[in-house]
Amino acid sequence: MTEYFFPKLHAVEALAPYRLRTSWSTGEVLEVDVGDILRKISALAPLLDPVVFARVHLAACRTFP
Repeated sequence: MTEYFFPKLHAVEALAPYRLRTSWSTGEVLEVDVGDILRKISALAPLLDPVVFARVHLAACRTFP
């Protein structure tokens, strides 16, 4: 067993404006303001569109042992 623990993100929900509510495997629910980072990184600019931002979701990903 590893000495590190990596919580898993269970759910994400878009809040306005540019805030995310995240639910974690630890039971924590956190709100994160991502507006500044969306404005700083030009590749993320499409997410500034409220319609696009509202479509936030978790995508399936492969995990490794």
